[in-house]
Amino acid sequence: MKTTKKNESAVRFVVHTGMPELQREAKTRGWLDKGWKTLSVRWQEVRWTNDGWKTSHAVDGREGTFPVAAPAGTEVEFAVRLGLACHADHDQKQVQNLSEVWLNNDGRNYRQVTA
Repeated sequence: MKTTKKNESAVRFVVHTGMPELQREAKTRGWLDKGWKTLSVRWQEVRWTNDGWKTSHAVDGREGTFPVAAPAGTEVEFAVRLGLACHADHDQKQVQNLSEVWLNNDGRNYRQVTA
């Protein structure tokens, strides 16, 4: 990921519709049973901290990058919030349902040293 500011680094976290968490959400909501098998991620953001959640930051991930306002080498804790949509295979434009999903390592959040 490219960063543009001196004290900006990045976390790397790839979100895709094949993730077990997203497939589980689709199944739990009954989307797959209704034949709505095509999933898409409509938006995403990263919520992160480097001080044990005394302060928190949100970064919009619509462009697919997650810059962090901290020098490279900083350990950050983060979770990803996203909008998961589904639709029938034959109807790519019509969203049948939308769900907000948190990816947070089963409540423990993710930790990563920024690059």
